[in-house]
Amino acid sequence: MIPSNTNTTAPCSPISSNCVIWQGPDISCIDLCNGDSVSDVVAALATKLCAIIDAACTCNPDLTGLDLKCTLASSTPTPTTLEATIQVIVDFVCAQAATTVTVPNLALPICLQYRPCKTCPLVTDLPLAEWAVLVGNAICNLTGDLIKLDQGLQDLNNRVAILEACVLPCTPDGSGVSYVVSSCLFPGTSVSVQTLLIALEVEFCSLLATVGSEGQVGAAISSQGVHGSNKRLASAGTIGEISGWISSPSNLAQSLSNGWRVVDDLYAAVADIQANAPIQCDGASFVFTYNTIDASGTGLVTSINLNFQGTTLPQGFTDCGGSTLITITDSNGSFVNQSVVVSNLTSSTGGVNIDITSLNRMQSLSLSIPFCVTDGVSQCSDRQQVIVPLTIPCPAVNVSNTAQSITVSFINLLGPTVSYRISATSLTTGVVFGNVLLNNQQGQVNYSFPNPVPGETYSIVLSIETNGINMITCPAQTTTIPGSTCIDLEVTTPSATAPVTGDVFLGLYDDGPAITRYWYDPTTSVIKLENVGATVPCNSPILSNPVMDYLGTAGDVQVTVSYGTEPSPISAEISYSIDGITYIGSITGASGARVITTGQTSGSVYIKVQTTCTGPIISVPTIIRYDFGTTVWTTMQSPAECANTSITTGCPAGIEVARQFLNCGPSTYTVFGGSADSYWFYIGKREVANVGTRYIYAGWDNTTQSVRTVVECCTCPTFILIDPIQVLCGQNGDSVTVTVPYVLGAGEPEMTILTNPVLGTVVQGTNSNEFIYTAINPNASIDYADSFQIQLQPSVPGTGSCSLTTAVIQVQYINNQTKLSYRNQDLYVFINTNGYTSTEGGLISQGITMLTAYWGTEFGYTGDVYIIPTDSKRWAGYPKAIVDNGGSWTQSANASWQALEALPSSWPGGSGVGVSKNTATVLIFSNDSSGDYHDATLASGYGSGATAQPTLSYKEDYDSIKDMLLGQQNSVWAQTLGITQNQFPNGLSIVLYPLIVDGSGGADAATALQMISAYTAELIPPSKYGIATAPDLTSYILQGFAPTMPYTGATTPSNTITQLFKNEGLGMLALLNQEKSVEVLNEIKDGTNAQFTNTLTRAIKSDSNAYPSASVPVTNVFEVQDCAGVWAPWFVTITSHGCGTISNGSVIKLTNSGADVPSSGTRPTWLASTNKCVTIVANCSATTAELTVALNSTYDACLSCTP
Repeated sequence: MIPSNTNTTAPCSPISSNCVIWQGPDISCIDLCNGDSVSDVVAALATKLCAIIDAACTCNPDLTGLDLKCTLASSTPTPTTLEATIQVIVDFVCAQAATTVTVPNLALPICLQYRPCKTCPLVTDLPLAEWAVLVGNAICNLTGDLIKLDQGLQDLNNRVAILEACVLPCTPDGSGVSYVVSSCLFPGTSVSVQTLLIALEVEFCSLLATVGSEGQVGAAISSQGVHGSNKRLASAGTIGEISGWISSPSNLAQSLSNGWRVVDDLYAAVADIQANAPIQCDGASFVFTYNTIDASGTGLVTSINLNFQGTTLPQGFTDCGGSTLITITDSNGSFVNQSVVVSNLTSSTGGVNIDITSLNRMQSLSLSIPFCVTDGVSQCSDRQQVIVPLTIPCPAVNVSNTAQSITVSFINLLGPTVSYRISATSLTTGVVFGNVLLNNQQGQVNYSFPNPVPGETYSIVLSIETNGINMITCPAQTTTIPGSTCIDLEVTTPSATAPVTGDVFLGLYDDGPAITRYWYDPTTSVIKLENVGATVPCNSPILSNPVMDYLGTAGDVQVTVSYGTEPSPISAEISYSIDGITYIGSITGASGARVITTGQTSGSVYIKVQTTCTGPIISVPTIIRYDFGTTVWTTMQSPAECANTSITTGCPAGIEVARQFLNCGPSTYTVFGGSADSYWFYIGKREVANVGTRYIYAGWDNTTQSVRTVVECCTCPTFILIDPIQVLCGQNGDSVTVTVPYVLGAGEPEMTILTNPVLGTVVQGTNSNEFIYTAINPNASIDYADSFQIQLQPSVPGTGSCSLTTAVIQVQYINNQTKLSYRNQDLYVFINTNGYTSTEGGLISQGITMLTAYWGTEFGYTGDVYIIPTDSKRWAGYPKAIVDNGGSWTQSANASWQALEALPSSWPGGSGVGVSKNTATVLIFSNDSSGDYHDATLASGYGSGATAQPTLSYKEDYDSIKDMLLGQQNSVWAQTLGITQNQFPNGLSIVLYPLIVDGSGGADAATALQMISAYTAELIPPSKYGIATAPDLTSYILQGFAPTMPYTGATTPSNTITQLFKNEGLGMLALLNQEKSVEVLNEIKDGTNAQFTNTLTRAIKSDSNAYPSASVPVTNVFEVQDCAGVWAPWFVTITSHGCGTISNGSVIKLTNSGADVPSSGTRPTWLASTNKCVTIVANCSATTAELTVALNSTYDACLSCTP
């Protein structure tokens, strides 16, 4: 055996392996035992190893009990060897790898169904992975919303806790409490605003108790018994001739002023009496008392009894002249006289009665007695005057009710000269159920309010008026209507049950492959979804050209019935209703002109038409409504025609009345599971046994494109739909007719003017919902808007439990500098690329093309239209590029935006034909100036720091506007160009047209705030709050809501900032009520958006509301001013330079190409072939040219030009 040290024996001693003994354990598998030699051990191991290496592995483990389950076909036996078993497993795995496993899509819940695009089909299911992502995102969004709600609730809880704990004296902890130094209630003490407010309320209530209520003060004023027609006591003449006398005092100060003047006159008279009374008069005392007598029993005084038992006279004294003339005067100046012998009545217990039935006994009377007695030698006198306070008596009022009406009865004892106002108000909701003024009533008066709400309690108040003045308000009475109280019903349950007769049609969605019709089943309170496939089984008819009182027959209706696209119509059934619930008078006939007799001459009439198709199948009806009070036809539902509503791909039935929130009496409803892009439609009404009328609304959601909620409301709908109204009116005597859309659930609509405008007049048109506004008194430099308020209620107040509602109609002015001056004038359209995509910009560009094509039809417009996208957010600086030929323009780096460009020829890359630079009309589509003019959100208000408004950027651009219009050089831009002349001598017109996402509080809403602030430069008085805005800006811009407005009085380094509405040669119109949405942009592109077409068309017609008729002058004559003097200008033709090719204000050197031009007045001679340095004053002058000149060179300023 080889030694362990490998062929080397040193330093070990060689030992045979036979001598080394194995002392380990016994190993049976190699027959090795303890005590064997190492030689035996190694030999045994080597033998075993060689056997393993040389032998093929024939080992087979026992596989008994192994279950291969799904790896074997049912008929295949289980292998018994290891190799076969492993092979089976390998084959199964390979087979699985080659097999495609299909996992079925998972259905989406209704609230997560969506459309990836406007015209895409509704996505109702998704693969597992996409389903999981969508659901996960929704859960995350809900979690985020819940966190925000929890935070909001916590904030509200904290605020409520503070409010609950905050009682006088209020000293809550924290830095949010404001303190003021009181100068009256707590002199010199710093107190919290809360404490001061409560103390003020206490003092005010105390003062109110001392002074009296407004009604009491008014009654005191009206009780004035001394009138202007009364004679003066101290001198000749009447009280009305006293200096400072107010004939009809309307407030306490004026009444007190009159009182002091009467006291002064009385004092002077008494002083005169005291100074001149004879000694014998010391024994004379003139005393009388009076009592009022109601001999008729009406409550009105018929006579006044005078008693003179308190009078004492010296012996032998009798009335001067034998009698005393007593005068009683009413508030109208009418009077009665009666002569009495006072000296004979001093011992009379009955006194004397004076009849006053010929006087106004509804207000206080003035009683005057000029006492005078004499004994033939001496004369004693004392003119006494007292006020006899009279009031109007309230009649005995009886209030009764049935389920159908509330009746108020009383007897008019006051005659036809008074008017009675009766109001009925719900004690549950506070809503005025009815309010009526009854004139010229005689004797028994009965008035009924129809259709009160069952179970409701009403407060009935009677007041008496004369000449429109409330004389007295009588005590209120209450009455409770029999029946069950109506309770609103909210339904959100969907159902796939087929619709049946009696179900209410809500509208349909058409996504292309399938049409889904929505129904409401009032008996089971479910919303039914009916999938009718790609086409409607029987199309509804289309109604057109309805005429009431056809051929002069009252109540006859003619309407044209069309089957539309229905391929298998049989007939059309027409019927009518006066309540929108029960239809009668059914007539079956063909399409074409149809006539139905209704016999109605007032109120409302509903016309319903249904088509019968082959089957037979009955279509969903088409319903229209006529109101006699307004002569308006309203489409209630027309399924075959998709009305232009806020629902993108749906065709709702009914009338759109609200977005997101529906106010129903005291309750407010939201669309269940709906987004901010959800809307409510008034469908109609139905009668519920023992409850009364319920009014049906459907809540539609654009995000899920479905009907999500139905509300049966107990409160009758009364809506004035002012959202689509945008009234523009010229300042200079212009008039505009405003037709106000509305919804009234019952009765005949009656609109009235509640508050008149301040700067103009408004009268009602022929129809109740028409109003004609005329601007008569605006200040052209500062008055940019006006407003008036209107009211809507049934003509018979209380009809159908309909209350009244009011609305403010806003009127925005157009000044005489906002216009298109010429029929062929250029139009500059700037689009801010920061607020629009290039696709949206393309839609706007196409819309401008449609608009100017319409102008071409209207008045022959042929001007060039320049589309100018810009990456600049500074909209006020856009006109600079017109002046400097694109030098200040910030071009978009985006190739898609560049593809939209259409630039003037004088600009780099321009291809248009420049016509005139004397005037310019600019349309600005900019809805994001964040960072330059304002912060990124509306909530930031007027900003802070670098974005505190007006910002430095706005001030720079404001100076630039002033410079280009006044020929100044205050801005760096104007200094660089060397501007010395007005760049737009015929005016610069700018129209702001930001498109703002509905409900946005982002940069677009913040832009609207900045624009209106720059436009008005003041807090807007309520009377001038006539500028409609898409976001609600009331808290920032309206007087009384906002404390200050930073543009007022703000300064730049060179100017004080004033409004842009009308500024020097600038005329601006800010249209801030335009919505940005896919639907609106597509309508703009197609030329079907009426707001876009109408407002921009009106904007170019100036304050006179007239299209331009003149063309840009083509004489190529320039008006130039000699740099060397201030004498009259020259009118020249510049060789090779046509009209509009040289900017106003440019300094150029011209050479006289013709003969000498002699001097004229102070203007010197211009010799032939000599040069002059001039400034361009105006392009395209209509004045005849005096000479032809050649352009020599151009300069920055006159100082650098040497002639």
